[in-house]
Amino acid sequence: MVIVHTKNGKVVSINGTFIKGLQGGSSASLSEKVALKYATDNINASVYMWEIPGADAELQRIMMDPSLTYTPKGELVYVSGDGTYTPASYRLAYKFDVYAAEPMSRNYVYVDASNGNILAKVDRIHNYDVASTAITVY
Repeated sequence: MVIVHTKNGKVVSINGTFIKGLQGGSSASLSEKVALKYATDNINASVYMWEIPGADAELQRIMMDPSLTYTPKGELVYVSGDGTYTPASYRLAYKFDVYAAEPMSRNYVYVDASNGNILAKVDRIHNYDVASTAITVY
């Protein structure tokens, strides 16, 4: 992974991580459609955002971008399947942004592109319920 930092359209710095000796393969055995089925089976929602009539249109209106959609698009990435971050642990995976309406959740789901195993799931909606006291001006 390489991150390029720019200011006013000019590169000001670059940083990242290079993993030498990746062994995860370079082509997917599964189609994107099959991998998405593995991802949605893992989430197991009763309703997904892309299944709600008008949801895409509302997203496009709010964000003022007619190209936006809730329908997940698979992106091929390498992800450490076991969290050790060694060269041998990286697997080629489809990354999906799966937004469920019922029950509500939104996750990045990483599906192994060779066998459909779920390698990682990252929550995108975070909430906390912590008892606390605050002093305000009201």
